[in-house]
Amino acid sequence: MRHFGCHAATDPAAPSGALLHLPSGESLPVLDVCRARPGAARLAFLAACGAARTSERLSDAAIPITGAFLLAGFPTAVGTLREIDSTHADHVTRDFYRRAAEEPAHGPALAAHHSVRALRERMPQRPHVRAAYVHAGA
Repeated sequence: MRHFGCHAATDPAAPSGALLHLPSGESLPVLDVCRARPGAARLAFLAACGAARTSERLSDAAIPITGAFLLAGFPTAVGTLREIDSTHADHVTRDFYRRAAEEPAHGPALAAHHSVRALRERMPQRPHVRAAYVHAGA
């Protein structure tokens, strides 16, 4: 499993210009992610603002960061479509990992689904908060 809690950016002029801004201050470009090999890792969890967002100008050709992890060989990835509040991200992340550990046979897609539903139950009047999270892959 690979977990990234950081910021993400897209480049409207370049379909493969997305990158993660790592906490160390370094950047991880989407092309480097595509070239990586996950080894035994089965999941990439990207608590990064906009990790699943594509370029507005080149939406049909862009490689979102979550998609780059799939191209690299990760069977599944969780990301966000836009900026997320760190407090909500922390709740969703902790809930996701708790659910994934308690019932590993159900898989990350169901853990993500239930984590977002729990956020919906806590904050029914704020759909924009929960709508940011997406699961990609198997």
